Amino acid sequence: VDKEDKNDPLSDDALVLELAKHGYNLARRTVTKYRKALDIPSSRQRRAY
Repeated sequence: VDKEDKNDPLSDDALVLELAKHGYNLARRTVTKYRKALDIPSSRQRRAY
């Protein structure tokens, strides 16, 4: 999330796909749960306008 394009941040679904490429098979709701627990805003809120 820190290294993503601020004009086009990754959604939770996109994060699931990226994690799967590295061998981490998680459900979207799991990614959402931990994103919220770490106080990371949603992709819409992270977007730089």
